[in-house]
Amino acid sequence: MPFTPPEVQLGAIAPEIALSVAALLLLVLDAFIGDAGRRLHLPILSTIGLVVAGWLAIDQWGASETQLSGMVALDGFSIFVKVTLVVFGLLTVWCARDHLTRVGIEEGEFYALTLFVVAGMMLMASAADLIVMFLALETFSIGLYVMVGFRLHSLSSQESALKYFLLGSFSSAFFLLGIALVYGATASTNLYGDATPGAAEGLTHFLATTPADNLGFLVLGVGLLIVGLGFKIAAVPFHSWTPDAYQGAPSPVTGFMAAGSKIAAFAAILRLLDAVLYPLRWDWRPLVIGIAVLTMLVGSVLAIVQDDIKRLLAYSSIAHAGFVLVGVIAASDRGVSGSLFYLATYGLTVIGAFAIVSIIEGRHEDHMRLSSYRGLFVRRPALAAALTLFLLSLAGVPLTSGFIGKLLVFGAAVDSGYTWVAVIGVLASAIAAFFYLRVLVVMYMQEPDEGSASAGDPALAGHPAGFPSYAVVGLTALATLVLGIAWGPLFRLAEGATFFF
Repeated sequence: MPFTPPEVQLGAIAPEIALSVAALLLLVLDAFIGDAGRRLHLPILSTIGLVVAGWLAIDQWGASETQLSGMVALDGFSIFVKVTLVVFGLLTVWCARDHLTRVGIEEGEFYALTLFVVAGMMLMASAADLIVMFLALETFSIGLYVMVGFRLHSLSSQESALKYFLLGSFSSAFFLLGIALVYGATASTNLYGDATPGAAEGLTHFLATTPADNLGFLVLGVGLLIVGLGFKIAAVPFHSWTPDAYQGAPSPVTGFMAAGSKIAAFAAILRLLDAVLYPLRWDWRPLVIGIAVLTMLVGSVLAIVQDDIKRLLAYSSIAHAGFVLVGVIAASDRGVSGSLFYLATYGLTVIGAFAIVSIIEGRHEDHMRLSSYRGLFVRRPALAAALTLFLLSLAGVPLTSGFIGKLLVFGAAVDSGYTWVAVIGVLASAIAAFFYLRVLVVMYMQEPDEGSASAGDPALAGHPAGFPSYAVVGLTALATLVLGIAWGPLFRLAEGATFFF
């Protein structure tokens, strides 16, 4: 018999391949070029890799299939997340370029890690097998551990990286145990199954053919999977690593973590719970509701007492994870599209906010207290205006993208009969508005200290931020405002980001 080679389809992971190749080329080229010149080849090569990856993802829009023996899904949902991650990556690369050169720690490894992390996050969004999901999770997590501790001479950075690594490893153990239990219950780790004759059937077929009385073992495994992913989205009570990691990491990395890791982990949660495990919604919903309520309230309340701007935004990030979980609870098309819109717009806002933090904190990152923002409107009116817009969006004020995001996820919960959860979300948003307004009061209504006014201003301190940082702030501020007014096109794209079935 003639040998028939298997059909190898790589379209679903073409963006990840492009990013991996770009990262390797960047490392090799940087080894030859070294410190010669201004090292502009680092952000330029990273930008080219990200743009190519984005183009490869967009080129697949409209496809709906699984590839690589059913382990990777190529659908509108994964493509939407991948393109969003490309945008986050581009903003991070150029903001980090300015920050790293200003601080004096620019190395080629940082850009390669960024590309590898984005590739892992992309794979997370398209994973159609729990093993692939775990590999993607570890790929971007390990890269983030190193990026958090990239300031090698900073004790706080190293401490933050160690805490993040230890608790991240702990969460991975929960996730692996959940995979083991799911496999024990279903004899498969694949979500959809493979059409190849003799291949194992997936979780969807198992749920369709198994009586409800025999699903207890599977429900236990799903609970552990939720715990493992709960660490990655910084949901309560799995949030303890977040304030320390956010505080110790370089500010562009913090913004990238807040935006990228959330959308990647939520992509896995949405595909797993709202698509594949939809028949088990009455079993996983109570757990997710409890986590969402705790996350919204704890994140909002603890942020009130923070005096460090990065810790304040860290607890704000925790609260926003709870808001997105409200869309997951809805378990409807509107809930999924609303969650995608929320994650995309929140990512742009938080990257812009941390770009401003990067500018204000100075070369030695010693101006992160709220006192450093006293009189910012007098010293730097444009930065104060942009930060005001970001904070108002995070608070959910109308005419900003944050308001539309909350409206969509809360509306989806109301449509699904969980009005009381939406009411708690509104109350948590009202609590959160207090600490956002607190920052505005400091910027607009307090006089700058005589001794710290120049120290808190990079332009006066002799280490001015460059054009890339201001460009990132301007672009994200414009997106935050435009998507709060003309939000229809992005929402229609989110509505078209359907799962593979």
